[in-house]
Amino acid sequence: MAQPMITEEQARRIVLATAEDVPLAVYGCTLSPRGDYWVVEANSERWVLHGDFRDMLVGVSAYLVHAVTGALSLVGSAQQWQDCVEDLHDLDVAAGRHYVLVPGCDPHDRQAAMRLHRQLACSLLDSRYLLSADGRSWLTGTRRVLATVQAALQERDIAADIELMRETGAALPVTVDDASWDSMAPLIRRRAAERQGARN
Repeated sequence: MAQPMITEEQARRIVLATAEDVPLAVYGCTLSPRGDYWVVEANSERWVLHGDFRDMLVGVSAYLVHAVTGALSLVGSAQQWQDCVEDLHDLDVAAGRHYVLVPGCDPHDRQAAMRLHRQLACSLLDSRYLLSADGRSWLTGTRRVLATVQAALQERDIAADIELMRETGAALPVTVDDASWDSMAPLIRRRAAERQGARN
């Protein structure tokens, strides 16, 4: 593993420099598994040093400092830093392109169309549209979220692939909150219903 250009002390200083109204103190600093991000845990100085919960800051659970550039990314309180690092890696791979979930079968696969028809409770015309060139871009989001959606679809015998595209087309955005079947199925049905607009 190559040695990072940003030292731990520099990473700490970068995070401490973000303090505005409340001084910060660092209580943890480690390298990510690939060694490309410093994971810095910090909170208000009064909470870290004196345990005063009245001054505990909420909203950010960690700070990610790129070990080469020093670029800073924030990890939300409801997020895991490991997920954020994975998303940043996937963004690097994407190089400006978008992750899009598309059907993982032939557009003329009648059995696949029937499965979509049954599982999504949509019309056969809608299910065929979802397999067509115009309707195949279903959902877009981070690769990590789309992989969760892909696995949920696979459990229902619906094959889907994740592709990198320059444009998302009409794909609908999906977040981690939409990764369950009950949330994603209405989104895909909504995407299918757009076939009417595509005909006009």
